[in-house]
Amino acid sequence: MKHCLFLALLAGLLACGISSQQTTPIPASTPVVITFGGDSEVITESFDLSAGPLNVLFSHRGDGRFYAVLLDSTDNRTVLIDTIGRLTKSETYTIETAGPYRLDIFSQSGWTIQLEQP
Repeated sequence: MKHCLFLALLAGLLACGISSQQTTPIPASTPVVITFGGDSEVITESFDLSAGPLNVLFSHRGDGRFYAVLLDSTDNRTVLIDTIGRLTKSETYTIETAGPYRLDIFSQSGWTIQLEQP
């Protein structure tokens, strides 16, 4: 009896133009990844960051000093790393304000910095 009622209800809904729709899953957002590299001092071109977490992977292949400073649009400075010697390290920072940023990097040997925002 319940089966017949269900079928009758379904037939009525379909007759009225009501049908089920398949939902399309919302894809996960693709992380934004920005990579810089070199073997000397540089101030990068401007790049945009969103407010929220920022994962940074540092790699330094030399024996000397290596530092990187994050500069916001008003040149406020946040030291990301200041070390001596070879290094591969990952850190997570919080970007408080979305907008354009640059990196001021000092090194006299090979380095890479990869920025990733989920």
